[in-house]
Amino acid sequence: MFNRGILGMVLAITLLVSCSAEQGVPKNEQMKEQPDIQLSNATYTIGRDTENPITIQASSISLYLKTNKALLEDITFEQQDQQDQVDLTGSAQKATVDTENYDVQLQGSIKISKKTENFTIEAENLSWTNDSQLLQSDEQSPVYVSFNDGDTISGTGFSGNLKEGIYEFSSIEKGVLGK
Repeated sequence: MFNRGILGMVLAITLLVSCSAEQGVPKNEQMKEQPDIQLSNATYTIGRDTENPITIQASSISLYLKTNKALLEDITFEQQDQQDQVDLTGSAQKATVDTENYDVQLQGSIKISKKTENFTIEAENLSWTNDSQLLQSDEQSPVYVSFNDGDTISGTGFSGNLKEGIYEFSSIEKGVLGK
């Protein structure tokens, strides 16, 4: 009787485990990859020897060492210039950082301000290519740029080369330029 009870429990557990799997999806795809390192309310600094680092504050940072990715949530960031004055500030709901080349995908309520260029960029989705210092949106995502002198431009297909100070839209929706 005791052996039948154990056998019954083993069969029931096996049945429950096999039935809880989603039909048609292999087991390894059902399990979400777990981060190698998980941090809460943390500071993350990225940069290379040849550039000033960007310091990021995030409510959550998940590091995936095998894929060289860092996932950050509820972030603010800043970068100082050569005189150790804050020049670049920003925020976003989420960011995915490639920890090898420092390329970044930003998502949700993005706001980036560059003091020396006197502008603020606002968008929902932007990507940063570190080697070319290029900030860009996809063709359909709206981007709003405001300048400290009151000028504003909004459009889609934004591309901004922060190294060269060249900013373009593939389509301008509206703009207010004065003086």
